[in-house]
Amino acid sequence: MLDKAIEMIIAQQAKAPDRSPIRLMGEQLKDICRTTPGAAELVAKDLEVPEMSLEHLKKKFDDFASAHKSGNQSCIFPDEADKLIREFYGLPMPGAVPSPVNQAPAGKVISLLDMM
Repeated sequence: MLDKAIEMIIAQQAKAPDRSPIRLMGEQLKDICRTTPGAAELVAKDLEVPEMSLEHLKKKFDDFASAHKSGNQSCIFPDEADKLIREFYGLPMPGAVPSPVNQAPAGKVISLLDMM
């Protein structure tokens, strides 16, 4: 699945000029897919949806940069970019502990003395 996600990212990057934000965001997304378990599968599914394209991700970056502008300049730090990408694609943050899935409710404890 990693190979498929990487290929899909590369295909979207190819539509953008060299050194454009879309190319740079794609590189960071590829790194996330390589290092985050399960991320490649989620990203591959998301990239099949037009609203989840790198172009739409760029709009999130543009909105963030505009909101955090200093004069005529803006900057997005690497950790902020990572967070924006992970939030956009619904990927877990680094070090996040996944919540337990289908955890059975605690049962009543039975004492052998109750049976006497």
